[in-house]
Amino acid sequence: MKKQSYFYIFLGIPGTGKSTQISLLKNHIKKTETKMVEINMGESLRGFFKKSSNPIIISMCDDTNNGGLLPSVIPIFMWTKKILKEYEPGSIFFLDGGVRKPKEAELFLGLLNEINDIKIKVIHLKIAKKESKKRLMERARSDDKPEIIEKRFKEHRRIIKKTLKIFKKHKENTDILKISGKGNTEEIFEKIKIKLNL
Repeated sequence: MKKQSYFYIFLGIPGTGKSTQISLLKNHIKKTETKMVEINMGESLRGFFKKSSNPIIISMCDDTNNGGLLPSVIPIFMWTKKILKEYEPGSIFFLDGGVRKPKEAELFLGLLNEINDIKIKVIHLKIAKKESKKRLMERARSDDKPEIIEKRFKEHRRIIKKTLKIFKKHKENTDILKISGKGNTEEIFEKIKIKLNL
């Protein structure tokens, strides 16, 4: 019997604390015999952009820094390469920001359909726009400007329902968990643990 593999996909508007919750979840379920792989698209892309002098990639970087979303080919290439390299039966993957658009969700599910004995948990963190904006302004990253934040919110609202709809079509191995992002870090994590029965 093959070991069960898990893919935890965190979705939510900027400022919901996805990376923080992934870190807490990894520490909570950590087992010496279980391989865990995190795919943080933000970190991966910043490294990717920093190393490149290609004018097309530089243009993509500028667009992203101004609140736009990358062409799907870039995140799809990155998480496909990582999954194919790192996957083994019983492994656990955590994805932050890698499957945002409907087309990305379709191709992600298509890739995983080639793997038996997997479970996908989509953790949709929901938070008020006002609170999210406050958190982003407090972290004070160079691209966390009010107009750019607003553009990111608009992009998220435009695509999130369609993306979740794609995941809902695969209910035989996919669960969508809506989690309120209201409260402090520990309170939110407790909600996640309850939903995941951990």
